[in-house]
Amino acid sequence: MNMEKRINRRLWQNPLSEIAPWQRPIIWLTRLLYALQRDLLAGQINLRAMSLVYTTLLSLVPLLALSFSVLKAFGVHNQLEPVLHNLLEPLGEKGLEITQQILEFVSNMKVAVLGAVGLGILVYTVLMLMHKIQRSLDFTWDLQGIPGFGKRFADYLALLLIGPLIAFSVASVVAGAMESSVMQSLLKYGFVAQMLSWLAASAPFVMLLAAMSFIYWFLPNTRVRWYAAISGGLVAAFLWKTIGWLFATFIASSGQYMAVYSAFATVLLFMIWLYLAWLILLLGSRIAFYIQNPQRMRQHRAMAEQGGQYMETSGLTLLQTIYAQFNAGKSPLTVDVLSRRTGIPAAEVAQLTSLFVEAGLLSRNADNDPALLPVRPADKVKLAEVFSILREEGQMMGNQAILEVITRTD
Repeated sequence: MNMEKRINRRLWQNPLSEIAPWQRPIIWLTRLLYALQRDLLAGQINLRAMSLVYTTLLSLVPLLALSFSVLKAFGVHNQLEPVLHNLLEPLGEKGLEITQQILEFVSNMKVAVLGAVGLGILVYTVLMLMHKIQRSLDFTWDLQGIPGFGKRFADYLALLLIGPLIAFSVASVVAGAMESSVMQSLLKYGFVAQMLSWLAASAPFVMLLAAMSFIYWFLPNTRVRWYAAISGGLVAAFLWKTIGWLFATFIASSGQYMAVYSAFATVLLFMIWLYLAWLILLLGSRIAFYIQNPQRMRQHRAMAEQGGQYMETSGLTLLQTIYAQFNAGKSPLTVDVLSRRTGIPAAEVAQLTSLFVEAGLLSRNADNDPALLPVRPADKVKLAEVFSILREEGQMMGNQAILEVITRTD
């Protein structure tokens, strides 16, 4: 028995309900950490973080230009600089330099004179960044194969146009309240001044927590529970502050990068921090997923490794469940509900139902959390057709699994 199997057996041989109460938090945390390191070693989260770095470099100026134009219309555009500087704070003086350069690019970009085509390209670039973030978050929730751009187009626009306005308006109201005569009179009392000082010091962390939690709740194409989103946001905000401090202390302040890379050092450090920032965001989303679905911490074998019979059985089980729900006149089932009801992992449910949607057996409704509906009556669906769909996909997955074994070097 290899080391991985031993660890899996030791961690999951007993349900939490059968473990002593004082040991449960320790075992649960160990399972979570083990699942996260397994996901990191698999490499997909790292690759998606790197991909988002490249997309950010292409979309950052258009994104800020669009936000700047909206904020300028309401007279709060001057608050964009401190927010951007806070995000790049781990870069130290280089962060301030990058902030000024980015804002200079943004101020030189005149959205009003771009024309219809130029404005369309600008908006498209920003929306594609949003879509790529949403797809990456979907991956951390094992929601591969679920469409999102057309369905979430209005959500993206609302988030880009209204989101910054609401955030900065709230900040302006809070700042105005702090300067009011009533607040100034309350500051004469020592305990009030001390409490407000503590609140002011913790405000950046609270705002970061709120932003992360909102992203985890709003963007994934599934219903995220509030406690999972807040828990993921709390861990992500803590990692952001901790890794940001370590980055500023040991990397950004080091003269080695400047000595080796000279003028390129600032760009290199900026890209490294972007990668860390996206990695933190994706890890926080994965933590939210595990908190909402603790049973998924235990690794499931891929469908390609479990054989065609498993795929056929799972596919038929899903179709039977969907048709039974429909024939009973009940509300259609989402991927998450199907996963819980059948015991099939959500990633496999999403993959199999996507096959049936592409083949014209199922369709998705237009809800934010899409549910699955049969397209044809059950007596019009031939068993041979279902097996043909599943076996064709199973052969493709099997070929991919064989290729991975052949090319594996470890």
